[in-house]
Amino acid sequence: MDKAVEGDFPVFLDVGQSLTFGGFVNGFSLTKWCKYTCVRNISLELDCEGEYEVTVSRFNSESQTDISITKNKGKCAIELPADFNDGILQLSIRAITPTRINSGSFFTKDIIQRIPHIALLLCTYHREEYVRKKIDCFLKALDMDHDFNKSIELFIVDNASELDESFLVNGKIHLYHNENTGGSGGFARGILEISKIGTFSHIVMLDDDTENDPESFYRTWSFLAMLKEQYSDAVIAGAMLYMEQKTMVHEAGATFNPGKDGIYRCHPLKHQLDISDVNGCLEYDIEEQGDYGGWWYCVYPTTYANSSNLPLQLFLKYDDVEYGIRCGKSPITLNGIFSWHMGFESKRSPIVEYYSMRNHLFVLWYLGLMAKKYMRKKTLDALSLLKHNELELCNSILDGIMDAHYMIKGKKISEPKKTVTNRGRIRAITRSAMILLKITV
Repeated sequence: MDKAVEGDFPVFLDVGQSLTFGGFVNGFSLTKWCKYTCVRNISLELDCEGEYEVTVSRFNSESQTDISITKNKGKCAIELPADFNDGILQLSIRAITPTRINSGSFFTKDIIQRIPHIALLLCTYHREEYVRKKIDCFLKALDMDHDFNKSIELFIVDNASELDESFLVNGKIHLYHNENTGGSGGFARGILEISKIGTFSHIVMLDDDTENDPESFYRTWSFLAMLKEQYSDAVIAGAMLYMEQKTMVHEAGATFNPGKDGIYRCHPLKHQLDISDVNGCLEYDIEEQGDYGGWWYCVYPTTYANSSNLPLQLFLKYDDVEYGIRCGKSPITLNGIFSWHMGFESKRSPIVEYYSMRNHLFVLWYLGLMAKKYMRKKTLDALSLLKHNELELCNSILDGIMDAHYMIKGKKISEPKKTVTNRGRIRAITRSAMILLKITV
């Protein structure tokens, strides 16, 4: 029978029990690795105790093919046929005698193309618990490979300036106190500090309210190490999986395209895709052209992300959208590279709504994409329903956007009003009507 397990190795199987390693984390994407990297010869390495049978299967959209079935004792290395270049590999182990599985991995003897030097960049504000989890994940990742250990470091920008030296548990962890300049300002500070060191080839942008698997860091490094030269400056977008439903995708890259009303908006790719089985993983493997990757996990080469090319200071929301569009590369996605993040519905607030609307408008204006039409619709919607708080929000946004250069020059931005008086209601309606006259011409 199949045995479902969670947690770390070792795993124990009784006689006749079997365990399948596949899915989003353990499956191997032949499609992506063969397209983007120089990997051609793939082997499977297992560290087991006991006698067992191993079946390696290739799944694609048309069929399942068992490409290798072997009986083994103890440790083994199985060379796989080289005549497959698409689909997903997964393996299953069936115990002939009581078997202990200590570890397993796909590997190649093909020549490594480069040694990437990765800077994990975490921007945080009053989220000590998440930072400690991120550090624990980072330390676990360091044990996965010697070359990898020498080639990755963690940079923490603390916008609350409250984390102390107790977080520096390893010489590979760097901490910078920063004024509260929001996510975009914190990431910009981190890019500046990483650029000063000058030895890193890639930066991984990491939101502070996410959880990660160490395998994501190692797989990112391995993929970068084997990229073909024409993809050496690729951007990689990690998937956002829901923390509330850990096998459901919120987004794996996204587009910024017009809807039926002509207004440009963000459209998440692979949205609501269940990757708990091989069919979902095959659908995830189908490539779609995206415009940017979210900063819960996004990998940029330092030829792009450097002190001469910083994110716009939008505080929060749409900073990753603008930065990705400016980069101009459709990000690569790969199974096993991801973050878990709470669904955005649980994070709604007046402040978040303010920055979301304001920065959406700014990005539309900045890119020349019908900003007037967007603001006209928002204002008309609020007027038609007499939503006074939303009208005041529109007014507050427009107060800032009239002098849009404050974003670039780093001037202070006006905050949204949390309450609206009766006089404020009248002013909101009057001003919105006047604004409509300006933005409809």
